[in-house]
Amino acid sequence: MLKLLLLLNISVFAFGVVFAQDSSVVVNDSIYDVVEVEPEFPGGMVVMTQFIHENMHYPPVDCVQSVIYIRFIVEKDGAITPRKATEGGSSPCDIETARLISIMPKWSPGYVSGQPVRVAFTIPLYVHLR
Repeated sequence: MLKLLLLLNISVFAFGVVFAQDSSVVVNDSIYDVVEVEPEFPGGMVVMTQFIHENMHYPPVDCVQSVIYIRFIVEKDGAITPRKATEGGSSPCDIETARLISIMPKWSPGYVSGQPVRVAFTIPLYVHLR
């Protein structure tokens, strides 16, 4: 009986999680993590990698970590907005990441049910200081 009750609780929890992530309903200003059509940098991932390589100016001090997560939102019109996690950061790496986001060109937006939506995006940047 206890196993059946535990299984029922787990299945109800799993259904609630799946239901909560249903992307068929577009809410005006929601920020999506999962979309039907992913946002894309103009020219694709290879061009984005070149853009980051050419425009990233490593601070003169060592970054605390070897991986910096560039977090931003791709807006409905493709504009890039920094996530709160990177806004107002005081470390040299946070400041440079915010600068890099501010000069990114517009992306093609993400879509749900044929409508453009706001999409959260994270790019891991592996820092190798020489």
